[in-house]
Amino acid sequence: MRPRGAPAGARRPLPSLAMSTSVIPENRLKRRLAAGGRAVGTMVAELRQPSVMQLLANAGFDFAIVDMEHGALGVETASDLCRAGVAYGVTPIVRVTALEYVPIAAALDGGAQGVMIPRVRTPEEAAEVVRIATYPPRGGRGSALGRAHTGFRGGDVRAVMDAADAERLVVIQIETREALARVDEIAAV
Repeated sequence: MRPRGAPAGARRPLPSLAMSTSVIPENRLKRRLAAGGRAVGTMVAELRQPSVMQLLANAGFDFAIVDMEHGALGVETASDLCRAGVAYGVTPIVRVTALEYVPIAAALDGGAQGVMIPRVRTPEEAAEVVRIATYPPRGGRGSALGRAHTGFRGGDVRAVMDAADAERLVVIQIETREALARVDEIAAV
């Protein structure tokens, strides 16, 4: 399928799978949003085949939210979907089960280029999400290089951690009256 706004006959190019100078892949969704662009995405909750990401890329989707909160997906399946998403240029975001260290860190280490956190109610909770998703010294994420999020490659630890922090996206879900009442404070985090 051709990219939105492209002339007839144009096809969405597959991302280069060649090694770049960074082991952390570019987050295309984050770049598009930062430039003021729009993006189209969908939720993946029941489809377990990594090839679904290729289908989404062919259909012109920019991102997919891999739903571990309401979907029947485990961390292994989510990681497979994330790696396929990166390979086909569909930014994978994992909606984790809870605001807890293990689900957030496992999603990011598994190749998610972003995490979506449900039921965040306060600015303090939003700050905890950011702390968990950020490497030291600014946060508390543990370092495990040579995993899915680095394309199974290593590198200078500090450079990889800084690149990972710069590329990852954190999405906070406002789902309660308490959160809605404090939405500006939460967004400021």
